[in-house]
Amino acid sequence: MVESLLVLVVCLLLLSFLLWKEWRRQNKAWLSVRVVCSVLAVTGLACLALPISITKKQTVDRKAVVLLTAGYNNDTLQQVLKQENIDKVYTIDKNVKAANAVYLPDAALIKAQGLSVHVLGYGLGNEELTALGNGGICFHPSVIENDFLHISWQQKLPSGEPLLVQGRFANTSSTPVKLVLSGLGANLDSVSIAANQTATFQLHTIPAHLDKAVYALTALSDDDTLRSEPLPVEVHTTQPLRILVLAASPDFENKFLRNWLAEKGFPFVMKTTISTNKYDKEYNNMASVPIDRISPALLDGFDLVVADMTVVAKLPPAAIATIRSNIENKGMGLVVKADSLVHSPAFYAAPFPLVEKVDSVQHAVRLRFAEEGSVSSPLKIEQPVYIKNRPGTQPLIYDQQLRIVASTALSGMGKVIITTIPNTYMWQLSGNRNDYTTYWTTLLTGASRKTVVTNQWTVAPVLPSIHEEVRLTLQTSTEAIPRIQVGESAVYMEQDPRLPSQWTGKYWPKKRGWLPVLSSDGTSDWWYVYEQKDWSGVKAAEKMAMTKRYASANRQQARQPSATAKDVQADVPKIYFLVVFLACCGVLWLEKRLHQQ
Repeated sequence: MVESLLVLVVCLLLLSFLLWKEWRRQNKAWLSVRVVCSVLAVTGLACLALPISITKKQTVDRKAVVLLTAGYNNDTLQQVLKQENIDKVYTIDKNVKAANAVYLPDAALIKAQGLSVHVLGYGLGNEELTALGNGGICFHPSVIENDFLHISWQQKLPSGEPLLVQGRFANTSSTPVKLVLSGLGANLDSVSIAANQTATFQLHTIPAHLDKAVYALTALSDDDTLRSEPLPVEVHTTQPLRILVLAASPDFENKFLRNWLAEKGFPFVMKTTISTNKYDKEYNNMASVPIDRISPALLDGFDLVVADMTVVAKLPPAAIATIRSNIENKGMGLVVKADSLVHSPAFYAAPFPLVEKVDSVQHAVRLRFAEEGSVSSPLKIEQPVYIKNRPGTQPLIYDQQLRIVASTALSGMGKVIITTIPNTYMWQLSGNRNDYTTYWTTLLTGASRKTVVTNQWTVAPVLPSIHEEVRLTLQTSTEAIPRIQVGESAVYMEQDPRLPSQWTGKYWPKKRGWLPVLSSDGTSDWWYVYEQKDWSGVKAAEKMAMTKRYASANRQQARQPSATAKDVQADVPKIYFLVVFLACCGVLWLEKRLHQQ
């Protein structure tokens, strides 16, 4: 600092002396040129002695790390190592092996380094992504080969209801893959996935057992088994619905309905109109009761009324009022079969305006069940009648053009359902008994009185595995602190501060299979624990989806280049100042030679 100040003082004195000499010179020619050159020469001389620097942008390499997860591709790893300035290669999964990969027990340790992260493989779970914080990542997903990408089925269902298995399978081979649903020693349903295709599938069956069982979903390519995954199912008995059937005539539709109800063990009474004021009465699993008049005492003995619309339309107003009262105040259900195009202002028909497709062509209709998501086999109908969609109603069954053939609406505490298919018995005649069962099960369960469940359990993740954390959630109406036991271990529950009826606990299962959950109030439940290798494709696809969403949400940080620019201080080369000094001195010398006094 002192040296620089001394240089400036000396240069200012020198410049002052030169300017004074130029001013006293008698020859004023080129005075301005001489003054400028004197100033520039002294300035150049000062810059030669002083440290002069400038700020400029300089490109520096920004390092990144690689995080290997299950299923990573080695070719992708080598490509990333060549293209990026990689500091280290990490893995947080002990089962992932790679040369020079450093194991980290926690993803948060990568976040602490503040480096960009390249994730290879199937990706990370929710907790691992949370540990990474909001830092950007670049995700290089692997391809899931010949495996299930998604799966869904009812793990608990009432006896008699169809088991529906839906999912998505990635067939990356050059041959078709056959998916087989099997259980209790028999193949129950199958579907084929074309070569090099990723497609959705749907399988179904009606379980013939009670209590717990483990079905299997197997992927076969010729004689090779690609995948075989467990499907645990618990079938529980339910109190059968007590049904009152009011039939307009002894036709095939009502005959097959009566036989099906008897086969399924429903207690019911069927009152069939033979002619004017003449009726046939049939009792199944029920004591004989007088049914000539619809009264509150009669309806109290039934959960559900199934009736042809022409029969209901002829009932006296008092009977209609009684049915409506039991539906609205006691939760009874009503299923009305629209056997004719009747436009009625009555409470059971008003929410469901009907429209008829009039032509001479017999239609082969495939029905779609909204709840199950399944599609039926073709059913021939001569004059289809459809239901217009109206606010306050919920479609239950459609045809292939999404025209409604069965819909439901709330009526007080109960429900009313209208259906327009007149010949469902044709399924029975053609051997499609599952379609018939699905159709009528959808109607009866949709209109049935709902039971109140005191304790309801949920498990997360949906596919819990051994040696992994499982979160048990209990919804209960009791106010006491629940004491829970899973297998032989006690699980301590924590109350949700926002939802007092919800309690959550954690458990680490040690073995595969069914595990009982026992509550202090005497209620119990069962859930199934999988091997870690079970449904590996589904678990991988779920992680990939979560990692992709995370990478997309942090896109700006993740797409920063490996090289970045920053401001640095650089010395100005002295040669520039030397050139200026010499040039100015040369001009002054030349000017003096040209203008000698």
